[in-house]
Order: sequence, then C-alpha cells, then structure tokens
Amino acid sequence: MVIKGFKTKEKYPKITSYLITLNNKKILLDYGELIKDKNLLNNIDYIFISHEHGDHIAGLVQEFDKLNDKVKMFMTSTCKNIILSKSDDILKKFILNHTIDMYFDNPINISNIEITFYQAGHTFGSACMLLKGEYSIFYTGDINYATFDPLCSYNIPYYLDVDYLILDGTSLSKDDDFKKMTLTHLKKEILKYKQYFINARAEKAVFIAKYLSEYYLYIFYEPDLREYLNILLDAGYEPFKTTKISYDTKYIYKDKKQEGIFISSVEFQNYNKDYVLSLHISKED
Repeated sequence: MVIKGFKTKEKYPKITSYLITLNNKKILLDYGELIKDKNLLNNIDYIFISHEHGDHIAGLVQEFDKLNDKVKMFMTSTCKNIILSKSDDILKKFILNHTIDMYFDNPINISNIEITFYQAGHTFGSACMLLKGEYSIFYTGDINYATFDPLCSYNIPYYLDVDYLILDGTSLSKDDDFKKMTLTHLKKEILKYKQYFINARAEKAVFIAKYLSEYYLYIFYEPDLREYLNILLDAGYEPFKTTKISYDTKYIYKDKKQEGIFISSVEFQNYNKDYVLSLHISKED
C-alpha cells in the first residue's frame, strides 16, 4: 500500500492529510493542506475528517470547489455542525450535500469498506477511524492520551487487529506544560479582581470555564458563545459543568457589575478570522 502525506506550510511543518487507496477508492484522511493537483482532487472518492481544527480542514475549506461532485465526506455530526457554524453559504451547501454523519462505535459499510469511528478525546466530536477493506487501516488524527476524564480521552477497542496504523497525537511535547501554567496563573490573577474578562476560542472557553468553576462563585458565557454551546448541548456534551456557569444573555450581569468571570470569543475573533478552533486538549487542561 502507498500512503502519500501532504505537509503543512507552517514554521514547523507537519503532515495532516494522507492519501490512500482502498478497494480501488481514493481516500483522503483529513484535508489540512492545499493539494492543488486538479486531476488528483477530481479523482478523490472519499474524505474522512477527524476533527474541525484548521490544520485538518484548511484544504477542504479552500479547495472544496475543485472536488468532484460525487465525492463523499465522513465526519461526526458535532464536527460537521461546528464547521457549518464558521462557513459561508457556498461551503455550507457543499458540506450538507456531500457529508455522511458518523456516530461513535457505529460501523457503516460503503463500497465494501467497513468504517467505524471512535472517540479521540482531542476536542468535541473528534474521531479516530477504522477502515476495513482489502486491508485494514486505523487512523487516529489527533488523539489525547489522558484517560482520567471521559470528555477528553480516547475510547477505542482494547484490541485492534490492523494492517496499517497512522498514529497522530496530542501532548507529546515537553512544552505542553504551558497550558497548566497559564490556567494556574489565571487563578491567581482572578483573586485580585471582582470582575475578570477572558477572550478565547470557543472550545477553549468551555474548558477554561470547566477548570475555573471549581474555585469561583460565578462564571458567565457571553452571548457570542451561544451558537457553539448549543451545538455541544445538541450533541450530548455538557458545557455547564456546575450551576456556577451560565449565559450572560444580554450582558445583563456584566452591566450590573456582577462579580465573576466573563468568557467571550469576540475580541479573539476580531484578530483571528479563520476556521481554526485549535485547542489541543491534554491532561493539563
């Protein structure tokens, strides 16, 4: 079997897209980098998306119009809905017309390929995937190796018999301690103020709220996070881990000078207008 990887054009390049052939079908595992080869793009049959972070969908976002009209995409409904919430109308239409929703531990069969998605724990709706055809392959995408929290840990069968394994991962670098240090610093800083305002990517906001809610009386998600939180609620995730966390629906609590922590993504979006929601959940979070 030939596996072709496509490397991102970052300061520290990495491969986040893999092209394989299985049962005579050309399959792209994640689509994080521009491919540009029009002939290749026009012949891709299936695209599997592990999660919605920019380094795994940037190619899809920028080149979807070069794919053939019969291409099928597979991703979890949570992943799909988060991408849709950040897409323009043309991309939304393409995704809705070409995507098959996948659910964890629920295999489907297409072109005599059995496909099963498993929880990867990297972010909400993130998946590893098992493909069984003329040979079997297991692709993790980004996967989290922490096991203490069912929300952010992988959940795959104890034993997998596969021919090929493409393993990607989170929290493999010594530098990942910065997350723990940053959140610990936040705790100390918040003690000095009656009101504290945090701007972060939507998914990061949820984990900051979860972390800080154990220690402080009130935490408010501001209105701009409502759409993202509703996607999580619909998918069965619980972004309100305690009664100390709630919506500040119309900035009412903020205007009343209510003591607490106010979490928003508005300021963040002002200088980061892209499709990236890139928090890599790790044991430090």
